[in-house]
This record gives sequence, C-alpha cells and structure tokens, in this order.
Amino acid sequence: PADNCPGVVVTQVPAAGTIVGVGTTNIVLTATDASSNTANCNFDVVVSDAINPTITCPGNQVGSVDASCNFTLPDYTGLATPADNCPGVVVTQVPAAGTIVGVGTTNIVLTATDASSNTANCNFDVVVTDNTNPTVTCPGNQNENVGAACTFVLPDYTGLATFADNCPGATIAQVPAAGTIVGTGTTNVVFTVTDASSNTANCNFDVIVTDNTNPTITCPGNQVGNVDASCNFTIPDYTGLATPADNCPGVV
Repeated sequence: PADNCPGVVVTQVPAAGTIVGVGTTNIVLTATDASSNTANCNFDVVVSDAINPTITCPGNQVGSVDASCNFTLPDYTGLATPADNCPGVVVTQVPAAGTIVGVGTTNIVLTATDASSNTANCNFDVVVTDNTNPTVTCPGNQNENVGAACTFVLPDYTGLATFADNCPGATIAQVPAAGTIVGTGTTNVVFTVTDASSNTANCNFDVIVTDNTNPTITCPGNQVGNVDASCNFTIPDYTGLATPADNCPGVV
C-alpha cells in the first residue's frame, strides 16, 4: 500500500483463518489511512485437491457358468472400500457389470475417482468354473454273435450314445474299449462323458453275445456186426467214431 500520509492499515476479506474448500475464492484487500480514506484491490485464490483417493479391493471372487457356459459379471463396486480427503468419490469397474465371460480367470479393475479427477486403482480376479455335469444316454442292450473262432470283437458303440454339456469340448469314452475280444455271455459296457472341466457322467448297457453257428458232424462208414448165440446183436457206442466240429468248444 501507499499513501500521502503515514498510518495505512491493510485488511483482508475473507479474513485470514477462514476455511474454504476446493474452488475459487476472491480475496479483497482494503487499505485504510488515518483519515479513513480507502482503496481496494482483489485477487483469486484457486484451491485444488491434489491428493489421490485410496481404494481397497475385495479378495478374489468365484463364479460358475450357466447352462449356456456363460457367467455375467455382477457389480463388484459395492465390495470395495474407497476413501478420500474430499467427498464425492465414485467407484467404477472394468470390465463393467453385465459383461459376459466364460470359464477361466478375469481380472477386475476398480477405480476410485474423486471430484477433482484424482484416481486410485486396485484389482482382483474372478475365477469362473464349470460345475455342471454333462449328460449321456446309452443305447439299449445289444445282441451280437460270435464268429468262427467263438469270439466277438467289441465295436465302437459311442456313436449310439446321446450326450450333451453346457460347455463345448465334452468327449466320450467306452469301457471295455472298442477292439476288446469277448466270448459268449454278457459284457457290460460303460460310457463316460468328460467335459473340459473334468465333470463326468456315466451310463451303461449290456452286450449279449450268443453262438448261433450250428456244429458239424461226420459219421463213420457203414458198420457190420454179427448176432450172438441168441441171434441178437447189441449196438455198441458209435459216438467215438464220429467227427464233430464247432466254432465253440463243448460239443457233446
């Protein structure tokens, strides 16, 4: 300040010690001399917030896919703990709530933004799994016949199964495997469907193997015999002279 006479006093409005927040505050300085003559000037005080907020994320989250092998990300922002020196912090999420993801790990980033555009981030994983078992339907029992060696080679029956899963990648296996040699009787075959997340489903059916091949027999030539003193002839056991054959053992 300056004056033609000594004794000028400068005052301030708002006064020193006044508390203001973020924004622009106009300061008016007034010079008053001993004769109460005055002069004013003013300037702005621009107050900003340069302090970043803080945010704490929840731990890793889990989820399961639905019947379409999808998981819809929920709004995780309510699980965060944000804080700031000024009010008005907003928490946003990437990927956003409503985003559809599949089986696997998705990293979620939560961002706290205050009214002055200061930010802070944290992140966590959402681990999505498939807990849905596949389904499988077996065919009915299968009737088969042995061949010339009295054996039957099990074929690949998996094409007769009907299987499904909520996620792609399910495979089917057969036990006993195709190519296994069996004989007459009943063999139980089990189908196991396994999906990409190792969920399984089983069904089973019987393979009933029979022998429908007639045996063959070759008789000896004509036989001769003589009557005894009573003019009788007792027919002996000629079965040992026959030559039987069959594809399976046990011909009588």
